[in-house]
Amino acid sequence: MQGALRQGTFGYNQIRSSSRGHGKNVKFGSKFTLTEDGSVNNISAYMGLGGDAKDPKEAIGVIYSDNSGPDQRIAYTPYETIGADA
Repeated sequence: MQGALRQGTFGYNQIRSSSRGHGKNVKFGSKFTLTEDGSVNNISAYMGLGGDAKDPKEAIGVIYSDNSGPDQRIAYTPYETIGADA
C-alpha cells in the first residue's frame, strides 16, 4: 500500500511575492528546496518586458537538480511569448 497523496505548493505563491529590478538581457531564477519527494504539475510566472526591450520575447520555465549549483535539467516548459501586455 502506498502513502497518501498530498497536494501543496512551494516557492512564491502570491503575485509580486518576489520582485527584482533587471537590466537588458538579464535572466535570473530562484532556488527552492523540497523537503520530500514529489512531482510538479504546474509552473507559473508573472513577468513583463523591462527597459527598452523589443516586443516580443520568449521565456521558458526550468527545474534543475542542485549539486552546489544548477546541475541536471530535470523538467522544462514549452517556450512562451512575452509581449508588452504580459
